Amino acid sequence: MLFVERPGLADFVRARELGAAVKVHTPLEHYSAEVGAFNGMGENTTREDAEGFPLLSFRVEAMPLAVLEGGEGDVARSPEPALALGAHVAYTQDALADDEEPSLTRIDGARLQYGGDIAFKWAGFYFGGEFVGAWYRPDAGAEWFGAGWLLQSSYYVAPIRCEAAVRYDELNPSDQLDDDRERTLSFGLNAYPFESQSFKLQASYALAFEGRDDDLTFLVQLAYP
Repeated sequence: MLFVERPGLADFVRARELGAAVKVHTPLEHYSAEVGAFNGMGENTTREDAEGFPLLSFRVEAMPLAVLEGGEGDVARSPEPALALGAHVAYTQDALADDEEPSLTRIDGARLQYGGDIAFKWAGFYFGGEFVGAWYRPDAGAEWFGAGWLLQSSYYVAPIRCEAAVRYDELNPSDQLDDDRERTLSFGLNAYPFESQSFKLQASYALAFEGRDDDLTFLVQLAYP
């Protein structure tokens, strides 16, 4: 990841304990489709919710130019332009435990999530964008809609082994409330002191709006091999 902190858009993601996904792609891997089913109530939780309905997911992806390698940024300095376009949809039904509160990832009722994303890499330059929307239909009460999006870009300067990045993300958890929108403008600087990416120094500054606190964060990452 380009930044130390995950964007607010990540709040839509529901962690699941157990599942399986099948992915099929063309021989050159330029086009693919993936379908999956998952259960569980989140990380470090072994039980399923009372509804017992799995999370069903489907995703399609196209890379019309060249195969785009995973991960944000372009430290490898892609020799040719690579573009990835994706779209996904996921559906689940949940039943909260007596001591649980409704949240972006969990309600008493049905939830449909959908979105799209784009990524581009070439010669050290990276651009990415993502949109996610979620439609909530609780067993009791009114329906609502939540959405979020982000744009981010970076450039890797090979002679000094540094990567500068900027990101803007926006999250509106509910269209029924007027004061819950979150917006953040983040700046990042990543350094790779050695030729390998196994040692990485990160610094991120997040400028928050809507009266929230700004955040300056540092991180050292080690990877082996």
